[in-house]
Amino acid sequence: MGRIRYAAKPEAERRNRELEATSVGAWAESLTVVYETDPDVVAAVLPLPLEPSEPLARVTIATVAMNGRPPFGAGSFNRRPRL
Repeated sequence: MGRIRYAAKPEAERRNRELEATSVGAWAESLTVVYETDPDVVAAVLPLPLEPSEPLARVTIATVAMNGRPPFGAGSFNRRPRL
């Protein structure tokens, strides 16, 4: 007898994708801060031809643990430039 391809699978054949997604061995905790900054200061450090857009900046700081290795830190500072 042929197998029905596009129907609900029996309980024994179902996969718990949420559990599989958390089993990759990597985890991150992060803090993101968005704040208003001085547009003139941003304009002074942006390379040409970029120009500052709204005066908002975003800083993200994170701790990352991967596959049983010691955790390490990561961070970024972002501004949305206008082309």
